[in-house]
Amino acid sequence: MNPRDVRIRAVRWHALPVKTRLPLKFGHETVTSVACARVCLTVSRADGSRAEGWGETPLSVQWVWPSVVPYEVRFQAMQDFCDLLTEAYAQFPAQGHPMEIGYDFIEAVLPKLLAAFNATLPKGVVMPTLAALVCASPFDLALHD
Repeated sequence: MNPRDVRIRAVRWHALPVKTRLPLKFGHETVTSVACARVCLTVSRADGSRAEGWGETPLSVQWVWPSVVPYEVRFQAMQDFCDLLTEAYAQFPAQGHPMEIGYDFIEAVLPKLLAAFNATLPKGVVMPTLAALVCASPFDLALHD
């Protein structure tokens, strides 16, 4: 065990609304605003020291989840998935370098979490892996901060 290894102790996220300077076109949809997912993640070392890291990324629904499903349904699903990720990261027992923890989470937890989440969505609504990865990215960024 490396004395610089960390373990996740607390996680929180919130959405920040951002209005774009110019409209952006993704397929048949035009983006004029976006919500950025901002994550704060607290880690600790074996010696008891703690640190907070921050990560942020836009939840670009139209880009990561092109679909005929209404925007609000997809946007709400991505926010709900961020809620699930908050719980899952907070409960993730891995300890090590942030690269190891992040890799292990993306490989072992994210696919199962996405499959279980998709099973709860209305018929015909399926969040793609890309959307799940974008939701997870600010958590990973905060872990590395």
